[in-house]
Amino acid sequence: MIVASAGSALTVTLSVVPRVTDAHPRVRLEAVRALSRIPEPRACELALRALGLPRDRFLDFCLWQ
Repeated sequence: MIVASAGSALTVTLSVVPRVTDAHPRVRLEAVRALSRIPEPRACELALRALGLPRDRFLDFCLWQ
């Protein structure tokens, strides 16, 4: 579970950033899902980095929700 406080959001963001561009789409999916729980514009910007790589239908769905 991710608690969206300032400190935890920063910690989650820093640990998730490399996973958004991982080679495996399921890893990217989990990174995007984690970022979606952070109510900050920067989290959205980071999640959209996954668009530059091949996506499966699950990741595509998650990105557009």
